[in-house]
Amino acid sequence: MNKRISCFFVLILFLCGFFENAHSLNNKLRPSYYKDFILDGDDFVPIPWGKELPILMQTLPGTWLLKVGRQTSASYFTFQVVNTLAPNKMLYIKQVDAATCRVLGSGVANQFDSKIIYATLRSNVNRQVYRINFRNYDVNSFVKNTLPTQGGHVMLMSIALINSTEFQHYPLARVEINPQGKLNCRENLIK
Repeated sequence: MNKRISCFFVLILFLCGFFENAHSLNNKLRPSYYKDFILDGDDFVPIPWGKELPILMQTLPGTWLLKVGRQTSASYFTFQVVNTLAPNKMLYIKQVDAATCRVLGSGVANQFDSKIIYATLRSNVNRQVYRINFRNYDVNSFVKNTLPTQGGHVMLMSIALINSTEFQHYPLARVEINPQGKLNCRENLIK
């Protein structure tokens, strides 16, 4: 009986060691560029996956600003509703370079799920097609509250080449276009 118990404990220790080594090997094989973070200035902020909130169709239309870090140029993203018939609500998306006012790309988005909006965007620069996902989070879901907010929410954009699973994640900030204010690229954003 004692011999059986000893063998049982040896087997358990062996399996524990095996799974620990497999887990550590998996982490070593994981590419270093794989990060589930969003860029905030020069810092990375972890994404609170699973805490997405519904995106109302009236929330996304308009102009949003995406800025990567403190030193790089920004892009405007405009969203215009083109079809509101259920179940496929569609948005037309346009990306405009904030420095040159050049239209960088355009595409469409479908709202299949109220927590995620899926889109495709074709670049005018290199003709590549990108997958884009939009998610909405409560600002309190993040450990760092320096992200741009809209009414206590953070709009997150994830982008990858159409045939890739390696997404980059960025927060978007709402841009109010008012006729009296000065806004670079106004003519390309409201067309």
